[in-house]
Amino acid sequence: MPDDIPTKTVLAPCMGVGKIVASVTRRASYKLMGQCPEDFELLSLPALLAGDPHERELLQKNPSIIIDGCALRCTAQIFNLYGVTPIAKIEVNQIMKERKLGPGKTRKELEETGKRLSDFTAERVLEALQYEGLDADFVPLDDLSQPPPGAGDGCLHRIDRTPGAASVPDAAVAEAAATTETCQSGPTGEQSASGKHKVKSLTVLPCQGIKRTGGRITQRAAYHLVEDRYLGKSQVLCISALAAGVQEDVDMLEKFPTIALNGCGKRCATIAAELHGIPAVASVDLNQVDPQFKCEEFCLEPDLTAVEAAEAQKLADAAGKVMEALFDREIEWQPGKVDLHGLLHEPGKINAQTGFVDSGKGFLVRLAQAQAIKAQVAPEKSVMPVAETETKSECAVAKSVVANLFKPKPRV
Repeated sequence: MPDDIPTKTVLAPCMGVGKIVASVTRRASYKLMGQCPEDFELLSLPALLAGDPHERELLQKNPSIIIDGCALRCTAQIFNLYGVTPIAKIEVNQIMKERKLGPGKTRKELEETGKRLSDFTAERVLEALQYEGLDADFVPLDDLSQPPPGAGDGCLHRIDRTPGAASVPDAAVAEAAATTETCQSGPTGEQSASGKHKVKSLTVLPCQGIKRTGGRITQRAAYHLVEDRYLGKSQVLCISALAAGVQEDVDMLEKFPTIALNGCGKRCATIAAELHGIPAVASVDLNQVDPQFKCEEFCLEPDLTAVEAAEAQKLADAAGKVMEALFDREIEWQPGKVDLHGLLHEPGKINAQTGFVDSGKGFLVRLAQAQAIKAQVAPEKSVMPVAETETKSECAVAKSVVANLFKPKPRV
C-alpha cells in the first residue's frame, strides 16, 4: 500500500437498534477505539447513508473491518451496496456459538453477559489484525458506487451480484430469527371513511449514530418510548436493517406512521425515511429540544454517560408529547411501499457473492488471504525487540497485546 494512504483501520459495527446483539458490536468498537484511538476510526452507518462526506471519505481512503451482529449481515449488505470490500469480517453470532454466550435480555443497557460478549468481539478484531498483510489488497476508491441522497437520481444502486456465485441455503435467515429477538409490533391502525389513517401504533426511527453524542442519545430515547411508555403501541425501526432490506423493518416503515428522532442537525433519521419513499409524519430533533446541549461532540465511552442518559429522558419526553398527539387521531397518511431501489436482502448468499470465506481463525477474509492464513504457522509469542518497538507508535504496539485487556474473568 502506498505511503500516502492513511493507516487507520475503519471499524464498521452493524450498530442496529432492534436487536440486543447490535449493541454488542457498538460496545466492542468503542472498546477498541478507546485502546488505540490513533489506529482506529469508527464508521457511522446512518451518517454514511445520509451522505455525510466524512463517512464516505473514511470508506474510500482506509481499510475497513465489518462487525456484523447476527446472520442478517446488514453491514455486509450495505458495504456491497456501496462497492466497498472490507479487509475482514467479524460475525458475532459465530462468537456466540463458540463461547456459548448470549447477548443478554435487555436492549436499553447491556447486561454483564452482553459486555463479556463485546469483550470477546473486540478481542477477535485484534486477532484478525495480527495477521500481516491483511490489508495488502486494499485499494483506495475514487468514489463509492452509492451516490449521496439528492445527487443525480438520488436512487440506491443495485447490488452487483457475482455471476455463478455459490449459493448458500437461506437457513441463515431462519437462524437469525431464532437467535435474536423480534421487535414488538402494535395494531396497524384503521382506515376512516374520509380516507385518512387513524393512528393506533407508531414506529420510532432513531438516527442511532455512533461517535456523536446525539446519536447515542436517540437510541436510549427510543427504548424509553417503545419499552417503557408505549409498549404494544410502538416499535423501534433500525436504519441499518432498513437500508439492508430486512423484511421486518421494511414492514414497519410500510405499515406504521413513523416518528424520526434526530440526534443532531444532520437529521439522518429523517433523511433515511425519505430515502426509502415513506417520509416520517414527524421529526423530533435533539438540537431543538435542548439547544444548549452540544449534540455533535464525539463521545467514545463504551456505555452511555449519566449526562447522555439524562438527555435521552428529555428527548423521550419531547417525542412522547408528539406521539400522544397522534394516537387515535386521523392523519393524512396511508400504508405505502418501501423503495429498496432494486436491493434484495440475501444474507445467506452475501459472503459467497463477495468472495469471503472462513479463515479458520474465527473471522472471514477473501479466499487467497484465507488460504495464506491457514497455511501460516502460528507465530511464537515473544517480546518485541526494543529497537523495533521504538519505531512504532504506542498504540501500534498495543494492537498485539491489548487483547489481554479484554479477557473476561474465568467462569467457575
